[in-house]
Amino acid sequence: MTTLVERLNPFWLKLPFGKPDGLISKLLPLTCWLHSWAATIASSLIWLAAAIAITSNWTRFESSWPTVLHRSNWLWLGVSWVSLKIIHELSHTVACRRHGGKVRDSGIILSCSPRLPTWT
Repeated sequence: MTTLVERLNPFWLKLPFGKPDGLISKLLPLTCWLHSWAATIASSLIWLAAAIAITSNWTRFESSWPTVLHRSNWLWLGVSWVSLKIIHELSHTVACRRHGGKVRDSGIILSCSPRLPTWT
């Protein structure tokens, strides 16, 4: 139970989405294979192949950053980041349930720390 001070804290805002039980129940059977040794080995091999590809083409990889981070790509970078963040956090939820944990609620927490004065 949150206190009034916690709910009114402007530096820690929680936007609740409700109870995720229905969504987790649907995702659990579809994603149980992700928690297998075969999936762990396959993802490790993919990461290794990516690391080898990047290091062997480092000059080309490094020179592409201005294009990737260009202002015209900000929308797609933002959409990609939000999508990956949602998938990542849902994965935590499914893994928690798969290993016997309970997930009480879901939501987004917007947090920021106030800027402290700089002394010169």
